[in-house]
Amino acid sequence: MDLTKFERNLLAVENPSDDHFYVAAELWECRPDEVNGILERFEPRLVRLSLYFPLMSPELTLRAMLRGVPFDLGLQHQRWDFAAAVILRLADVNCELTAELMESNLTAMVEGLSGNFSDPFEGLAAWVAAADSVDPTYIDRVIGALPEGAVSAWSSAIRRPMKYGHARRREIAPLVFRALDLPGTAAQEARELLRKFPSLAKLDPLNGTRAPKESTAPHEGVVSTLSPAQSIAAATPGTNPEAGARTNRPL
Repeated sequence: MDLTKFERNLLAVENPSDDHFYVAAELWECRPDEVNGILERFEPRLVRLSLYFPLMSPELTLRAMLRGVPFDLGLQHQRWDFAAAVILRLADVNCELTAELMESNLTAMVEGLSGNFSDPFEGLAAWVAAADSVDPTYIDRVIGALPEGAVSAWSSAIRRPMKYGHARRREIAPLVFRALDLPGTAAQEARELLRKFPSLAKLDPLNGTRAPKESTAPHEGVVSTLSPAQSIAAATPGTNPEAGARTNRPL
């Protein structure tokens, strides 16, 4: 493609869409220096940032953020994989400003985790890992801000048939176990998910090391040494986790 023509077309649009910057990202793969030059000349006109910008030029993105140009990571639309790549790229340049960007998108992540889209958890584990590397408190604060019923609603994806459901479980399981240790309704709903799907306990990264919880069952005064997930699984002897996942009807 003629980059001069591309630049002329880009400058002719008052507020270019993500489609324009997708084309720029494709061109950047082969001709990064020239495309970055175009972006730098376009920079003074920026009124919003595209998810493609940090992948091409994290420095330009951070300069624009410092000027107050808004940056929507698309978390409300559950674009987890893309958002993870973006913050990792930005954090390599300025971790503090990247943390501020995540904070400005916290409400959007709450919305994304509260939604029940067709593929709500694809890439979620990658986003959680990336967010933890920038701010280890962020994900816990998001979980704490979830509305009542949001964690319970994850069951509709977890109970999907084996072909699909197991992938969802690997994505969402880390958040279920983190919710167990937080105050409020999220912990109660997480325990209920583990009761419904005891096989989730196998995915607990702290299985065997999680701080034991006191329990008076089955004998009064006896302190259980099992983790919450193990206790729930032990309380349902003879349960076939996969059969239960298949026979539960979706919400």
